[in-house]
Amino acid sequence: MEAFFTCGFVGVLIFAIIAVAALFTQRARQRTLQSTVEKLAQRLAILEARGVPAARSELQPIAPQPAPQPVGRAAATPPPLPVVSAPVTSAAPPLAKPAPSKPLLPAIDWEALMGVKLLAWLGGFVLFLGVVFLVQYSFQNNLITPVMRVVIGVVIGLGLIAAGWFTAVRNYRAPGQSLCATGVLVLYADIFAAHAFYDLLALPLTFALMSAITLVAFLLAVILDSQVVVVLGLLGGFLTPPLLMRGPDNALFLFGYVALLNFGVAAVVLRKTWDYLLLLAAIGSVLTELNWLPLGSAHAGFAANGFFIFLALQVQFLAFAILRQRQMPTEKWSTPAALATGFASLGFGFWLLSDFALATRPGFFFGFIFL
Repeated sequence: MEAFFTCGFVGVLIFAIIAVAALFTQRARQRTLQSTVEKLAQRLAILEARGVPAARSELQPIAPQPAPQPVGRAAATPPPLPVVSAPVTSAAPPLAKPAPSKPLLPAIDWEALMGVKLLAWLGGFVLFLGVVFLVQYSFQNNLITPVMRVVIGVVIGLGLIAAGWFTAVRNYRAPGQSLCATGVLVLYADIFAAHAFYDLLALPLTFALMSAITLVAFLLAVILDSQVVVVLGLLGGFLTPPLLMRGPDNALFLFGYVALLNFGVAAVVLRKTWDYLLLLAAIGSVLTELNWLPLGSAHAGFAANGFFIFLALQVQFLAFAILRQRQMPTEKWSTPAALATGFASLGFGFWLLSDFALATRPGFFFGFIFL
């Protein structure tokens, strides 16, 4: 019963956070509209003050020409020449060029950042953790059958995504984006648990479903122009294995899943130029590699798998860096991401020396270091 009360309290807390976030969103919108109207009024006043009437040109009348006289045999006097006066032009004074105004840096709206986005992000992440711990509690006490646990998780995840979509479309972007991100995290945890805990899904089907979830998450981020969906999706994607796995499991499945996450992040970066996501993905990959290694000395099983895992992730981020810098040479984030995985590979190489059998195989050690 205590767990149910805890879950209820977490649910009430989440709904309160969402309500407060919606209130702050409405206030931020009103303040933004008021600031926009004031800026437009100031701009109109400046334009009216700088207005100059059009220059008028004064036309001088042309002196009348004398009527032509009939040509006779003996003209008394030649006709007088017409007197033409020089036209007087009135030149308009040159307009004074206004001094170039320095571009003003946009002010940081701390109320919108701390009161709307931060609370929405924290609320979505706390809701994700609450669902994960509720799933773990149901695992330990066998309250629900495994199939129904997976089905309920899918329904909750899709419901959160649908609610977030409609909320974001109705101009409540921060709460809507947070709900979408939370739904993506719930789907990640649910599919991973269906494979790792219950053996309900085979490995190929699990990869296909996680690929679909990753595609949905990054499509939502691009369509809603929401970095929080990518960040929370990335965070939940890397937190799902250590939260639900007990000890080293199938290395092929684990790091294939990590590589899939990295490909999704790279696709979003190439589309939206949120380059810092590459470094976050590299950090998550390195932490997953370190969590996978045993705390003691090395042995042949981990050495053989790690040889390919560390090199494959390093090659992946090197390819991301080359592709991104060809697209934008001034980009600064892909190189640190590639360096992070490179130094992690070098660290794994020196970790191999902790085993005497591996340390006495120079071909294996130096071949890995060379690669």
